[in-house]
Parts: sequence; structure tokens; C-alpha cells
Amino acid sequence: MDTNTAFLAYGLHVGSDADEAERIDEVLDTIKDRCPDVHSAAGGSNQGEQIFLVAYSKEVEPGEYRSAAGISPEQQAGWDVQLAHAIQALGYSGRDRAAWLCFTELS
Repeated sequence: MDTNTAFLAYGLHVGSDADEAERIDEVLDTIKDRCPDVHSAAGGSNQGEQIFLVAYSKEVEPGEYRSAAGISPEQQAGWDVQLAHAIQALGYSGRDRAAWLCFTELS
């Protein structure tokens, strides 16, 4: 039986290569002191997994909702700084800026 899980997250899409998620995790381990909130997240399905670099993510259970209303502008600005540092350390360029995302995972 397939299950569908949804997430509310703050970050950006970085690709669809499963090997990239491993590389992201390896690099983030080396810069954890400057990017403590940043991690990789995956959405999609076995046939089309998408990789995200996020500073915040919360699972949204079926029939529930999540709100970002409790996130302060200062907290979001701190995430922007962390994500910018992670993007630079990962060697990414030309990426969209971080935004509020909603993605699902089908397993």
C-alpha cells in the first residue's frame, strides 16, 4: 500500500539525483557549525525523487494543517544566511532563493 506524506518546509529545490542527497549530507556535516538548521529532504516517489535543501521542515499529517505564522522574520533571515552558506559550500550557482515549500513523498 502506498502512503503519501506531505511536508511544509523552508528552503529550495536542488535537483532529482539521489546521489546528490548523499553529497549534500556529506558537505553539510563539514559545515554544521555555520549551518546547524540546514539539511536535505526528499520528496516525490521511487521513480522521481526530488531533493531539497531546507532549514525547516514539518510533516503534515492527513487531515491536519501546519502554519508558519510562528516563524519570526529574524528566524527566517537566519535560515537565509545558513542556506546561502550551504549553497556556496555545495558549489551551487543560479539557484532560486529560498521560499516556503510544500512537497509530498510517496512510498
